[in-house]
Amino acid sequence: MKLLLCVDASGSSDRAISRVTELGLGHSKSNSVTLFTVCESLPEHVFEISEKVGMHANELASAWSQKSRSAGEQALAQAKAKLLESGLPESAIHIKLCVADATPESRQVAAAAGLIEEMTSGNYDLVVIGRRGAKHLSENLIGSVADKVIRAASGRSVLLVD
Repeated sequence: MKLLLCVDASGSSDRAISRVTELGLGHSKSNSVTLFTVCESLPEHVFEISEKVGMHANELASAWSQKSRSAGEQALAQAKAKLLESGLPESAIHIKLCVADATPESRQVAAAAGLIEEMTSGNYDLVVIGRRGAKHLSENLIGSVADKVIRAASGRSVLLVD
């Protein structure tokens, strides 16, 4: 079984990791788990307007992208440690970090686009994702990223973890 485990800094992500270990998913020698997260960078159009307003866009973009990447790397490292603690062999764990341009619409659009791209190109048997991300509204049944991923799943199995 080829499993895609979507991780971020949210409680839902922690619960998704726990569910994967509780169910023993990935523990067979023929199984593999890909830990996946999306980090944002500032798109090129930000640099074009920065000259007009006198901002130091290169410095801002670099600091912002580095912070996003660092948070993503930390989420991946913590997820990997939890899977290793559960007995999953290190050879079965793969790490992928996607860097996507931030969009004017919202952060969730970039995250969803990155996850959907990996889901469709990676030929996964199962996609595991938390019901809501780090920034959620309690009245929503599911978060916007999970919603977009489920809608794009088309023929793929998705385990949505609360």
